[in-house]
Amino acid sequence: MQSMWKGNITTISIVVAFLCIGVTGETRVIVVDQAGGGDYTTIQRAIDGASYTATIDYTLNVITAYADTIFVSPGMYFESISINKDIFLMGAGPDVTTIMAINSAQGAVQISGSNVKVAGLTIGVHQNVIGNIHGIVIMNLDHHTIVNNVIIGNGRNVNGIDISSSWAPSYRTLIGNNVIRANRGWGIFLSSFPTALDQLTIANTIIVNNTDGGIYGDPNVMSIYNDVYNNGSSGAQNYSRLTAGLGDISLNPLFINPDTDSLADVQQPAGLGDDIAEPLTIARGGRHAEKSRRAHSGGGRC
Repeated sequence: MQSMWKGNITTISIVVAFLCIGVTGETRVIVVDQAGGGDYTTIQRAIDGASYTATIDYTLNVITAYADTIFVSPGMYFESISINKDIFLMGAGPDVTTIMAINSAQGAVQISGSNVKVAGLTIGVHQNVIGNIHGIVIMNLDHHTIVNNVIIGNGRNVNGIDISSSWAPSYRTLIGNNVIRANRGWGIFLSSFPTALDQLTIANTIIVNNTDGGIYGDPNVMSIYNDVYNNGSSGAQNYSRLTAGLGDISLNPLFINPDTDSLADVQQPAGLGDDIAEPLTIARGGRHAEKSRRAHSGGGRC
C-alpha cells in the first residue's frame, strides 16, 4: 500500500476533496406495467434502460447524481432479473407485485451493482424451475437496502437471501422489514463475513420455516428485533455462527392464512421491532408519475 501512494500526493488530495463534496440530484421514475401502461412491460428491460450519472462541480464542491427509480406496477412478473447499477427497484407492495423466477439463473434477483434498493415485492421461484435458485443473490454488498419484501421458496429456492460478497470497510447494507419463509436452504446465508459490526444489519424481519436454518452468518452481523422461528429440520436451527441479537425473538408469527405470502397477512408478535423505525411507506405511482419527483441531497463526509 505504501508503494502505491508514494510520490502521489496530487492523487490523494483529489480523493480527499471528492469525499468532502456534497451530493445532490434527481431521479427519473421508470414505470413497468405488464399491460403496456408504463415505459416498459418487463423489469429487466427497465433495468437495462435505467441510468446513473454524476457530474462534479469543483468550484461549488457539489456532485450532481442521478439514479433512476423503477416502479413495478401490480402483477406477476415471470422473469429472473440482474441489477448491475445504482437503482431503486420498487414494487407496488408485496401483496400485489411478484417476481417469479422461471429460468435457471443464480437468483430471482441478482445484485452486482452498488447502492441498490429493493422494496415492495414478493420474490419467489416458479415450481417448474429445475436447479438451485436463491431468492436474492447479493454479489456486492456496497450500500444496499432490502426492505418490505416477502421472499418465499415454494420448495424451490435454496436460500432466501444469499450473500456471496467480499467486504470492504466502507460497505453498509440493511435488510429490514421483510418476511423470509419456506426456503429450501437458509433464510439468510453468508458465504463470506463482515469485518465490522455495523456493515450488515438485519432488522425487524420474520425468518420462519426455512429448511436448513434461519440465519447463517457471523458475530459481526447485527441482528436486531427479528422473529427467527422454526427453522431447520428440527425447528431449532435458527442461528449458525451467531446468536440472537438485541430484541430478537423466536415466536410463531401467526400467519392468518399460511397459504398466502402477503405482509398484510402477518400478525407480528407484540414487541417485535418496537425500537425500529416504521416500515418504509411505498408510494404508488403510474405512467404519469412525475419523472423527477425524487430528489436527493446530502453533505460530504468532512
